[in-house]
Amino acid sequence: MFSLLLLAAIAALTIFLVRMFVRPVSLSSVFRAVFIAPLMILLALPAVAQEAGAPGFIEAILPQLLELLGIVLMFFLTWASARFTRRTGIEIEVRYREAMHSALMTGAHLALNRQLNGPAAIDLIVTHVRQSVPDALGKLKPSENILGRLAEAKLQEAGDKLARELNRVIGS
Repeated sequence: MFSLLLLAAIAALTIFLVRMFVRPVSLSSVFRAVFIAPLMILLALPAVAQEAGAPGFIEAILPQLLELLGIVLMFFLTWASARFTRRTGIEIEVRYREAMHSALMTGAHLALNRQLNGPAAIDLIVTHVRQSVPDALGKLKPSENILGRLAEAKLQEAGDKLARELNRVIGS
């Protein structure tokens, strides 16, 4: 029985390795191959103990199995940690970017309400962003030039929106 399970595990690994060189495979299939083959062998151990008839066989092979299980577990934890870090890092960056753009738009509305234009409006918008979302600026680290251009674009966008609203009110 053990021989058949061992041959099945070796065949599965061989097929996987051949496929890996023929075409790219995903990380999940690598994980499955690394995890399933030792699991198949681990499930076959009671059959081995029964065939061998020696009560000390499992005790002799157990340290190697625990080491193999530790390697598989470390691989899985490393993969899960990298995936979690990548996913949460992207989500946090999106939140910071949205907060910065919202603060830019609020600053643009503030500049329009104070009837500012040109460099005075840009300075007001940039100052508002620095005061309202310092964490976002610290993480995203936009240059002064980029921040000024973003402020200018938001001022233009807010002005266009205000002009459309005025046209809508006057037209009706």
